[in-house]
Amino acid sequence: MNNAELSLFHRTILALLCLAGGVVSALSGIKELCSDACTAAHTFSFFNLPMQLLGVAYFVGLLAVAIILGKARKPAWWRRIFTAMVTMGMGAEIWFVGIQVFQIKRICIFCAVVAGIVAIVALLWGALQWRPLMETIRGGSRMNMVGRLMARGALVLTALGAGALISFAGLRPGTTAGEVVNPYIGNQMSPVEVIFITDWYCPSCLKAEPAMTDIVTKLSGKAKFTFIELNIHENSYNYVPANLSFLINEKRDYLKLRRALHTLAAKTPTPSEEELRNLARQCGVTYKPLPLSVVIKGLQFAAGIVSSAGINSTPTVLVVNRKSGANTVLQGDKAITLDAVGKAVDAVARGRN
Repeated sequence: MNNAELSLFHRTILALLCLAGGVVSALSGIKELCSDACTAAHTFSFFNLPMQLLGVAYFVGLLAVAIILGKARKPAWWRRIFTAMVTMGMGAEIWFVGIQVFQIKRICIFCAVVAGIVAIVALLWGALQWRPLMETIRGGSRMNMVGRLMARGALVLTALGAGALISFAGLRPGTTAGEVVNPYIGNQMSPVEVIFITDWYCPSCLKAEPAMTDIVTKLSGKAKFTFIELNIHENSYNYVPANLSFLINEKRDYLKLRRALHTLAAKTPTPSEEELRNLARQCGVTYKPLPLSVVIKGLQFAAGIVSSAGINSTPTVLVVNRKSGANTVLQGDKAITLDAVGKAVDAVARGRN
């Protein structure tokens, strides 16, 4: 096998690895394929871009440069570009794997495979470059040898540090930023909010649940809705994290998930994570546990609404226009009807209490 054939062979291996990395990155965006351990990692974004999209773009870029390497008239520059891209990828992966190990405390299998592919590409590329690098360095004086070694080392270290630094600056857990925690379903553009204040173990709240479901279903085009807990019963706190997770992450299926949560609450006051995962799976979604900081924000959000509106009983419905400040309060299961809430929504939309 001559050098040209060897070069073609290794370029083919690099191209296949890049393709594999792109495919794995794309597959990680299919939530049905995600394990419960990887959902927390997937809440992270990179400068507000989904991690899966970034992974696909990165490997497509590597693949393009690998193809160009075989046809470029001045391959030295393209080798440097490929070296920088691979090393930056290594720096970024080291940072993100560190976040998973020390912050999330869970390892996403897709992320681990992607990191492994980047590491293999880096090792293979380093091995391929070692011999020509040594030949180039030996082709000059001792001073030139030191200078060239330092130049190559500086490129690698700079790219590695840049990858880690960019990841540090750009990686953000999507559900911990205040503006991203959106516990509303329905018409997100509406200034009218319908806030259901309930307790998971309140008998009157349970009676009002069918009416609340009907209200959300039939008025979803007129307002946005959320469910918060006053937590009169101590065990209700145990369902706050799951309820908030479903409100944030599974808006389309929230009502179905809420019914399932009530069924589970009737069986146990202390749901385990495994029970919540099974519940979500039966509803066709994946349970995504929220960081403690997000749960605390959810509790603060609920406490602020309850305090400002002076609400001290459940079930209660607060209908408020955030632009005009107009609001209406309906209390008790008998007062919470589709007709009553519909009239309240229309009234506050016009700026009337």
